[in-house]
Amino acid sequence: MCLSMDGWASSAGKYEYQLYLKWRGLSSERLSDMGGNYAKEAHRDPSKALVCYTIVMNRYEEHMNDSAKKLCGQAYNKAGYLYFYDFMDFAKAYSCFIKAARISEEVDDYVNLSNACQCLANVYITCAEQDGDDVLLSTALDYYRKSFRIAAAHKFYSALTSNLVNMTAIAFSLNRPDLISKEIQTFNSIHFPSDIPLLEYVRWGCRALEALQKHQSDKAQECLDRQTMEAQTASANSRERLYCSALTNKAILYDHLGLQREALVTMKEVEARARKSGARDLLVNTYQYLYEFTVKINPKQAAVYRFRFLELGDSLRCANHLQDITRLHFLNEIQKIDTEMQDIKEKRQYERVFTAAVCLGLIMVVVFLIFLYRKNAELNCSNRELYQKNVDLLNQEKRESDRVKYLNSTLKDKDKEDLLAAIQKVFDNPEEFCSDSFGLERLAELVNSKSKYVSQVINEAYGQSFTNVLTNCRVKEACKRLNDPDHFGNYTIEAIANSVGFKSRANFATNFKRFTGLTPSAYQRIARENRH
Repeated sequence: MCLSMDGWASSAGKYEYQLYLKWRGLSSERLSDMGGNYAKEAHRDPSKALVCYTIVMNRYEEHMNDSAKKLCGQAYNKAGYLYFYDFMDFAKAYSCFIKAARISEEVDDYVNLSNACQCLANVYITCAEQDGDDVLLSTALDYYRKSFRIAAAHKFYSALTSNLVNMTAIAFSLNRPDLISKEIQTFNSIHFPSDIPLLEYVRWGCRALEALQKHQSDKAQECLDRQTMEAQTASANSRERLYCSALTNKAILYDHLGLQREALVTMKEVEARARKSGARDLLVNTYQYLYEFTVKINPKQAAVYRFRFLELGDSLRCANHLQDITRLHFLNEIQKIDTEMQDIKEKRQYERVFTAAVCLGLIMVVVFLIFLYRKNAELNCSNRELYQKNVDLLNQEKRESDRVKYLNSTLKDKDKEDLLAAIQKVFDNPEEFCSDSFGLERLAELVNSKSKYVSQVINEAYGQSFTNVLTNCRVKEACKRLNDPDHFGNYTIEAIANSVGFKSRANFATNFKRFTGLTPSAYQRIARENRH
């Protein structure tokens, strides 16, 4: 019997609780080392790392010694990093970073304090990019400055360079080369070891700002060209982002100089690289700049970029799944109970402890059941809205299909229009695109063209890769079949997935949730309920 997605999440939560019970007797030093190992890329497991750090965090008390507090502060910082980058829970990440900064400042742990301030700045900059709020941007810059000053005072060279990468990006985005002039002077006065990562990359960015402040735009462009070259020497996991950051600064400079065409060409390169690398957060920022660069010269195209910015931004905000939040909340509540139980055991006799534990357990069960009931009610309401939205989209699709051929009517190349019409005809035929052997080569064969031309037309017309377009078409067809019990009522979800071309149920579930906002089982359940 196959385990449903909801059942899997519940099992994962129980497994983490078992790990918590197993590990809570370990020392904070041992837990910190374990968390660090689970956070490494080689055998990364964020959930296990978070369990380790959460146990250490919950041990914090005001009366403990500085060494123990230092471990707690570091655990808060590392847990915040996991919440921010892995679980996308910005509120929880912010809370952890604030606590890490306070504890680290209290015990003079300047390394962790500098890191916590930089992470807080990253939270604010992410919110500022999503909401376009200059106040949040200013707050982010203040935290970067604080992190930079601590790093400069204690010669944390890597923190100096990473902070300046972010501060120069803000200065370029606001067209304020003077904004970080003091920090650049401090940076230029420091004698760095030659092996510091990003050192030359940062130097060229600073030189570009200095040249811009002196109104030497040509020199600023040359410096940014050198910065893009330096990005190519960075480590593999940061190379693409640094390259795109330098290109973005260059595009912003072009725009300020009135060179809109050059700005757009440069920003389109950033879009292509962000799309290829799968950096969706970078892509959101790119669409915002493309909108700002085109809104005055081509409002129609600017509206397209604005739509993509909002659509992708909403998608990223929805990535923090309710099941993950519930699981983490449950784990956090159990850790609170464990802490309270330890205090009770030290103050009261065994009989009173047992009675208090039973009462506390009953209260928590009631509170949890009430919480679960309310959350389930909200989730069901949300799921029905998402279901109706997808049904409406499916009903509208046929009415709009006749207008697809006009989407690219402004193209001058008649061959592209004919090829796009042929491609759309194939994608209107489920018997073709639902075949598990269907691919780019097969599509090219059906439309009597070359695969590279088919790929080019799809990218230009849909703004997506062939794989994404095919996946979306298969998910749409799966929605139709899940909503058609007369013909597919006896099909399991796995059978539906196979019938539309997905070879893996897990891959199908992931793409279905990304496209519809619902799990396949939730979508099928609501579809059946609406038929009664």
